[in-house]
Amino acid sequence: MADVKPVTYRQRQALETHSRIADVARKLFADNGYAATSIEAIAAEVGVAVRTVYAAFGTKKAILSAICDRWLQESETIALVGEAMKAPDPKRRLQLLARASRRQWEKGPDILAMLELAAATDSEIRTLVTEWAGHRAAAMRQGLEGVPLACDLETASAVVRTLTGPQVYQSLVVDCGWTPQRFEVWLGEALIVLLMAPEPSPA
Repeated sequence: MADVKPVTYRQRQALETHSRIADVARKLFADNGYAATSIEAIAAEVGVAVRTVYAAFGTKKAILSAICDRWLQESETIALVGEAMKAPDPKRRLQLLARASRRQWEKGPDILAMLELAAATDSEIRTLVTEWAGHRAAAMRQGLEGVPLACDLETASAVVRTLTGPQVYQSLVVDCGWTPQRFEVWLGEALIVLLMAPEPSPA
């Protein structure tokens, strides 16, 4: 096994600066909008030189991408979808997809709003958001593989994509006052009832 080199002080400082820039940018993007927030404003809020922000990320779009990557890590969305794909019990698989959706929307309401506004004014961000939505839909579709479905895979994928989307979470949790836990349980049960083929009756 190759030796793992310890992280140097300079590397640790660079990682901490990178993290601080992303955190500050997330807040500024949410408060002021992506388009209205400049690299200079981010640097001033962090307390570093503008060139430091450029050295860490290069572009504002790269900062937004890093924020979204951290969001997926913090919400454990990718890990939960991966766990769902490996689950031998199809009901458990659908419940894990429900949990992944709950965690993603629960942890990133500010990011959702920020992406929506950014995509409305920036064609590159709009393309990124479309690509991310496509990747998410593909992952959810993979999560259905091995599940005994009551309908064809395309229909099942459309149902999952709709019910696990942010609009349903927004409607039930934010507008109707459901707890995130209640939403997760409801969504898991709804996916099982709507998508799984009924078990054969005993002879």
